Amino acid sequence: MQLHSTAFSSAVQALLDDPNVIVLGTIPSPDVHQIPTVEAIRARADTIIVDVQPSNRDYLPQLVHEQITWMLHDAHAAVGVAQKMKLAERYLQEPQRVQFILQTDDCFEVAFKGDHGTYKIKKVSGGNPQCECKFFQSNNTCIHVMMLKMMRVH
Repeated sequence: MQLHSTAFSSAVQALLDDPNVIVLGTIPSPDVHQIPTVEAIRARADTIIVDVQPSNRDYLPQLVHEQITWMLHDAHAAVGVAQKMKLAERYLQEPQRVQFILQTDDCFEVAFKGDHGTYKIKKVSGGNPQCECKFFQSNNTCIHVMMLKMMRVH
């Protein structure tokens, strides 16, 4: 019922517009409810919408933690994170983008075909995946590594 309250909607809008605040929340599916306040939130460029499904719910806590940590280190990263998450969700539907070059129990090397080129991602024993793309080099994460984590390859 709060979503139908003008006072509540105004307070939420003020929080969302504050560049110093990260809001983590849940909203109803558009298939269930069409509420103008929710649809305005869903349409924001700096909003990440993740549809929780049985197939993705296990990796979401780790992914949300990584994204919030990333945003806390860079106040202007929210829009970029939202775009990267949407792209990762799309890539997840296209597993043919990942080609394993080498895989052992605790190491792997893959070629990931992104929209702007093919990148190698390596993981050595005891380490985290490392991507050769420019974005990873400055942010220690990227869409390619996110997608592998979503595929549960790590």
